[in-house]
Amino acid sequence: MNQPLTDKDLAALFAYNPGFTPTTSGSGNLNLLQDIYGMAGDPVLAYQQGLVTPQLLLQMISDQTKSTVYSFEDTDYQSIENRAMSVGGGTGDEVLLSAFAQIREGMSLGGVQRWLLQEWGKDGLKKEEEKVIDVLLGPNGELAKYEERWLNSQNASARERAGELTFDSKTGNYIGQMDDDSARDVLKSFGFSGLLAQPAFWKSIPDDTYIQKALADEVAASSKYDVYQDLSRKLLGSSTSAAQSAYTDFLSQAKPDRRSAVVRGGERGPTTLRTRADILANEDGKIPIRSRADVLSEQQGNQDGRVTIDYGRNRSATVRSGGGAGGQKDNSNAGIISRLTPQEQDYWAKLAASYAGRGVQTEGQGKVSSAKAEVDKLIESSQENRRLAEENAFNPALALLAKAPLYAASLSTPAAKPAKAKPRTLSDQEIETMASMIAGGFAG
Repeated sequence: MNQPLTDKDLAALFAYNPGFTPTTSGSGNLNLLQDIYGMAGDPVLAYQQGLVTPQLLLQMISDQTKSTVYSFEDTDYQSIENRAMSVGGGTGDEVLLSAFAQIREGMSLGGVQRWLLQEWGKDGLKKEEEKVIDVLLGPNGELAKYEERWLNSQNASARERAGELTFDSKTGNYIGQMDDDSARDVLKSFGFSGLLAQPAFWKSIPDDTYIQKALADEVAASSKYDVYQDLSRKLLGSSTSAAQSAYTDFLSQAKPDRRSAVVRGGERGPTTLRTRADILANEDGKIPIRSRADVLSEQQGNQDGRVTIDYGRNRSATVRSGGGAGGQKDNSNAGIISRLTPQEQDYWAKLAASYAGRGVQTEGQGKVSSAKAEVDKLIESSQENRRLAEENAFNPALALLAKAPLYAASLSTPAAKPAKAKPRTLSDQEIETMASMIAGGFAG
């Protein structure tokens, strides 16, 4: 049972809530205190007194008018896949998993049903299997649930990318704005009325100047990206062409009877052309890179027909270039290349192709990188302009709240009453003239 407040209680209450003059009664004091608390909780008053910033007020309205659009269960198709994967000792239900894949590719449930009948009917479809298909495709079946959740997931992701929904990583829910009726009820519960109770009135309008700048940047970025793609394609074509030419030119220097040689794969499989990379690959699988000039110089200086190639980690390979010690040899490029084995010719030809291709790539990469940098710069500028557009956005509700006190002050000021004209004091001459006129009238 509630006890009435004593003078001591009221004194403690005033000490805890200073700043107002108490009334002459306890009930009056409580009513006054309740009014103060009510005013303190008024979002309009808090905003106009600077207790709540515009950003905080908008954030509060936005948070309070949001709801869950898709729950975690609405979009969780992975758990259905996991259940299908767990059957058969972990091997998974291949047919069911394939049906899921068909749904992800866009096949309707009717199409999946026909596909299942065809797959399971290869060895004759049993009645039990027909019933299983009916259950899977039923309202509560795995395939029907999977399709619903998959479509929800795709729609939610698309709306999130468009900025309509926000994904809550803690709950797995997708959050969006309430419908207008529900949001209107929330605004009215805050004490808003009229236009301020309309959800659309609280939506900010991005600054048009920055929006136009952002759009211009995006158009320019798209154009520059086309230039970047064109340069990249041309550079790739040029480097490929240079590599192919270098490969062909190198082999063209060998004698015809050596160029046509082919190395058999032996026990490893069908006939293949093995490269020098198979022979000289080091422990890391990397091919030793040495210039052709170095190798040819070594070959020319070696009189016994052997060339030793050192490719690091205390490892080397010795190859025979043909001819014998003391014999007369052709030390021209063509002669040296012709004395190489087919594998060696192919290896050094590929190495020449690699150097030629990389040379063209290095030479043209500057223009490609410059074009890519321009694209990135325009994209960053567009993103910054969109941020500024939101930062400088116009919000109708905040504009109305900012001007409301001026309107209230104007309306609360009473209009001035019209002043009455004071009677004018007549001069002596005017009095005598009027007296003469009056006397003359009587005499007549």
